[in-house]
Amino acid sequence: MKHPIILILTSLLVLTACTGQAQTHPEPVTEQQKDKGMNSVAKQMTGTIVYKNLEGGFYGFISDEGDHYTLRNLAPEYKQNGLKISVKGQVLTNIMTITQFGDVFEVSAAKVVDRSGVKPTKDEM
Repeated sequence: MKHPIILILTSLLVLTACTGQAQTHPEPVTEQQKDKGMNSVAKQMTGTIVYKNLEGGFYGFISDEGDHYTLRNLAPEYKQNGLKISVKGQVLTNIMTITQFGDVFEVSAAKVVDRSGVKPTKDEM
């Protein structure tokens, strides 16, 4: 009586193991593939730097068209509240920030257009 039960249990285990799907391991991702996955759009625009007092403060950018951007790699000399600048770079569409102040814009070049609107931030007063 013990042998048929062992035979049934063993058969059940074998059948269960055979019905599982084979696991596939993903191919490793190369640096070039990572770069391609980072969707970006080249752009040049003019707008104003704005200081926002959120999570310790950050400098955002509002284009002349009214679009909001979080600037990445902006040189410190351009981080002035109210400064009007022209920037060249790329809009990065696969990045999010804690600021949630529009799209992330990777700055490759910047130029001052007008300094007359510069005003101190509350932190500088």
